[in-house]
Amino acid sequence: AALVGVLVTNLFGLTAEGLVQGGAETARLNAIESNYVGKVSDLSVPQLVLSFIPKNPFADLTGANPTSIISVVIFAAFLGVAALKLLKDDAPKGERVLTAIDTLQSWVMKLVRLVMQLTPYGVLALMTKVVAGSNLQDIIKLGSFVVASYLGLLIMFAVHGILLGINGVSPLKYFRKV
Repeated sequence: AALVGVLVTNLFGLTAEGLVQGGAETARLNAIESNYVGKVSDLSVPQLVLSFIPKNPFADLTGANPTSIISVVIFAAFLGVAALKLLKDDAPKGERVLTAIDTLQSWVMKLVRLVMQLTPYGVLALMTKVVAGSNLQDIIKLGSFVVASYLGLLIMFAVHGILLGINGVSPLKYFRKV
């Protein structure tokens, strides 16, 4: 795959010379470094362990602390254990909690599907904005990149088919089933 990538990029003359870190990205990186660097390393081991236990789970959901991810995972584990204990101690209430969780999960999945259905329109809007603000040369470079990407994919499908054939598997049957 790496060899195909190198060959296709050389064939199309693709380089990374135009890629630079933007001012907004530099500012974001500096903000992350100033917020997190040193905050965890300055903690003693007991303080670090205590920082994993969430003081405010909702603040940790926003990523407010350097240890927020671990705190959210621990809080979720506590919620799960509490739900299982409730189910064991008081089955009707436990069933209602599990039903509520299932309902909430279904509701969130409907929201995710809605967002996924709307995503192509958002991508179209972003592409339109970029194309409107670009000159023809930049669009041609982008088109060259897209063609190179598809060519690389096509070559990798061919390589995969050849490897299947060498190992006695019919590539046509395999790709039909896939």
